[in-house]
Amino acid sequence: MTNKTPAYGALAAKTPVAPMTIERRDPGPHDVEIEILYCGKFSIVAFATATCTR
Repeated sequence: MTNKTPAYGALAAKTPVAPMTIERRDPGPHDVEIEILYCGKFSIVAFATATCTR
């Protein structure tokens, strides 16, 4: 199943990053799923948990 998800991205190398909607599929048996717990604009450290579905 695919899910529509809000995201930020650039459509070309020299275009600015802008909000967009992307389609994501559910994680498969060989994927790694990461949950971002904390992330700050001025922090270089992000806290996350990872689940290996393998």
